[in-house]
Amino acid sequence: MIWCWQVAEGFHAAEAIHKLSRRLNLDLPISEQVYRVLYRGQDPGRVLKALLSRPLKAEDEAAA
Repeated sequence: MIWCWQVAEGFHAAEAIHKLSRRLNLDLPISEQVYRVLYRGQDPGRVLKALLSRPLKAEDEAAA
């Protein structure tokens, strides 16, 4: 068996985005769910259902 000590691109960025969004009180649902899969071990199917069950809203509502 050959060991490869590389990390997938974006792995560390997911944690940094998570921390920054918390500090700035930003709602970043996709990034939050990616973080939960990578760092909390949540099931990808479960987080996909969580994303798809969110109520729809206009993109400019977040800025209001």
